[in-house]
Amino acid sequence: MQHYPVFFNTRAARIILSGGGEAALAKLRLLMKTEANLHVFAPDAAPEIIDWANAGALTLHRRALKAEDVAGAALVYAADEDEARDSQTATLAHSARVLLNIVDNLEGSDFITPAIVDRDP
Repeated sequence: MQHYPVFFNTRAARIILSGGGEAALAKLRLLMKTEANLHVFAPDAAPEIIDWANAGALTLHRRALKAEDVAGAALVYAADEDEARDSQTATLAHSARVLLNIVDNLEGSDFITPAIVDRDP
């Protein structure tokens, strides 16, 4: 078994997501159901992300991710849908010794977020 299933306590955890497009939206829809402190780094964020930031559901940084942003994070998601940018995010996460998930890149990720069936009304 390459991946071992665990549940991560998100209460007050700082989770970083780099990206502002469709892949980022998909991850954020699930992450916003947690108690995590979400920080999104995206120079060009989708309108939904901007709306969520304006509603206080997450913190939007309208710029690229930097090394100092990753320090102290619990998890990092690379969701830029661009191999070079995702690689930069991976380098920052690994340098800070923070677990990394590259969306749709099983081999490059330290952990995976499997599909979830949410039956909550």
